[in-house]
Amino acid sequence: MNKSILVVFIIVLFAVIVQPIFAQIKPGLYDGDAFQGEYIFADYLDWLKTYTRDGGNYTIVIGKNETVNNVVLDYNKKQVTVTLKPSVGERTITFDGANPYSTLSLFVIKTGVTFVLEEGIVIKGLQSGNPTLVDVEGGNFIMNGGAVRDSIAAYVYGGSGVLINGGTFTMNGGVISGNRARSSDTHFKGGGVYILTELLLWTVAL
Repeated sequence: MNKSILVVFIIVLFAVIVQPIFAQIKPGLYDGDAFQGEYIFADYLDWLKTYTRDGGNYTIVIGKNETVNNVVLDYNKKQVTVTLKPSVGERTITFDGANPYSTLSLFVIKTGVTFVLEEGIVIKGLQSGNPTLVDVEGGNFIMNGGAVRDSIAAYVYGGSGVLINGGTFTMNGGVISGNRARSSDTHFKGGGVYILTELLLWTVAL
């Protein structure tokens, strides 16, 4: 085989097979850069409730699609950052659908908490109906990428995708799409993003 052809073949082989393997991040919970272990999603939340410290920066690397319900990020007003990112490619977190008429949102971000969504994470609702997907209640929601999509508000008084009730929402990237509130009831307001309060800082990077 011609040496130049062999070199090209090796480069292509590395790009297609080897490089993606190294690009994959090990799934699990990270305290800063320190790996804490790989668990099911509910156990990550339990760990955070137990070990979260003021000023902590935590990352949950999602290795598979998850189905969850009512994740409340509340650490007694400690200043905490919780980031979701995929191990590789795209990972979806879907509302579990057990009670579509619940008023409990999928993610609730309380005071002191900064919730960061990175590229490749999709927070997804149900076309059959669900509560708000991301409810900002005094905390900070940052979208650096990813998506909040495909949600129909079943029994909430505002918002299907993102509901802002105090706090901040910064959208540096990502997509909010396919979210709507049912129009048959005047209580249902907003689709993609619904602002419930005037005490809001909402920034969008262009």
